[in-house]
Amino acid sequence: MNNYFKKPKLFLAAVLTTLMIFPTTLYAGTESNTRYLNNIVQISTSSFGDTHALALDQNGVVWAWGDNFSGQVGDGTTGYKSAAVPVLQDAQKIETSDTNSFALKKDGTVWVWGQATGLQGNGTLNSISGIKDFVKPTQIKTLTNVVDIQAGSYHILALKSDGTVWSWGDANLGKLGRSEWKQSITKANTPMMVPGLQNIKSIYAGDGFSAATDEAGITWAWGVLSSYFDIIDNVVSKWEPVKLFDFPVTEIDDMSNRIYVTKSDGTLWEVQKTLKIKQVMKDVLTFSCGHSSCAVIKTTGDTVKFNDAAAIQKIGLVIKPNELKQIDFNYSTLLLLLNGTVHSYGRITSITGNEMINDPDYNKYANLTNKMATEPHLRPVWKAITLNLNDSEAKLTTNPIVIKGVSFVPLRGVIEEMGGQVQYDNGDITIWNDRNKIKLKIRTTAASINGQNTTLTAPPLVIRGKTMVPLRFIGEGLGASVEWDEENRVISIKTEK
Repeated sequence: MNNYFKKPKLFLAAVLTTLMIFPTTLYAGTESNTRYLNNIVQISTSSFGDTHALALDQNGVVWAWGDNFSGQVGDGTTGYKSAAVPVLQDAQKIETSDTNSFALKKDGTVWVWGQATGLQGNGTLNSISGIKDFVKPTQIKTLTNVVDIQAGSYHILALKSDGTVWSWGDANLGKLGRSEWKQSITKANTPMMVPGLQNIKSIYAGDGFSAATDEAGITWAWGVLSSYFDIIDNVVSKWEPVKLFDFPVTEIDDMSNRIYVTKSDGTLWEVQKTLKIKQVMKDVLTFSCGHSSCAVIKTTGDTVKFNDAAAIQKIGLVIKPNELKQIDFNYSTLLLLLNGTVHSYGRITSITGNEMINDPDYNKYANLTNKMATEPHLRPVWKAITLNLNDSEAKLTTNPIVIKGVSFVPLRGVIEEMGGQVQYDNGDITIWNDRNKIKLKIRTTAASINGQNTTLTAPPLVIRGKTMVPLRFIGEGLGASVEWDEENRVISIKTEK
């Protein structure tokens, strides 16, 4: 993602192979709704796009959703979240890597959560070495007075208030910009100052390189600075910062270890093997690169893509820049609108964010056809349903979802918190407390309460490996009351004392 400067601007990284048309009326007609994420000022998706996403609201609350197998959502669990949950407060900037999330707080501290890959900044190695993943935001205690952060795929940069740049993570091909990593991997995974840089005002962390621009407008870079597909001999790698540009850079991004920049006059340039630059095109409004392609919005409103500067193609993409604040794309697309709402665009993926899940059980019961799941659609991201048990919020491994008017919750966790017990045997489910006994079967509407047969409105399902059960039937079957506040998306359960 291209996010070099902190000033509000349009970031582009679009689905390059699919027609995307966003008419004015589509955005202008977006109705405010408490179910939607709102008042959002920044979004970020993981390095490979389809896994997890973050959003930062104007009050400093960080919201997260998507895959969570390493705790990258940050809610204290490792369960998938199909809608956004709040995970941190008092933040001013968010960043994501492949399986990690980062936040810069207003007090200048940096927080990390997700897989223990060395990016946790405490010098430890990774989960393969027995280090536990971080399922909740954890402060990197060696960093203070930070004013900006940037996350590459596997390395991180932090800019301090004194104009110095600090790096940690993967040191491959010099992208940390310092030599201590040669002494030990521990030092690579510990934030340390990049030597030779001072009075820095902005930073960038790419896939294989890093960059920083100083007060004089000079851009310094290190790591893989130029290469071409599958030609290893042409890789130009610098292990310490070198002067790359002496002109003001508007945007910078990289694709397959090639660096592209725009100047204030709207021209786009590519860094050559000699580290000289070559003009690619002019009349550029904004651009952004994914892993193997770059997309450019021209000042005319046309959009082009390329995976080689010599083969530029026009594509059928129409975007109204005056209605967008940010677009973030790798393999999936998130759009931040000027009204503060967030939308996903494309097929249903882990970051779709509106409780829709591309899963066989979900698809069958929700009547979601393969065409509906795979065709591109624009969908607002929702806030996850809150479940309150006896006036206290219950922490669930997977958020509740509503399918065809029925609320489903994960089997494990909710029942135990209600004072019940669960037995699961090859699809047969038995739930009981000291007064009642319920029997159900996966994907079957036949059930019983205290030996009396009944028919469920909706059967228990297995969605993304989690057994999800119809809450109202289970709750009332155990003698509890269940209330659903649709407007505020809150389920309230009261158990008998």
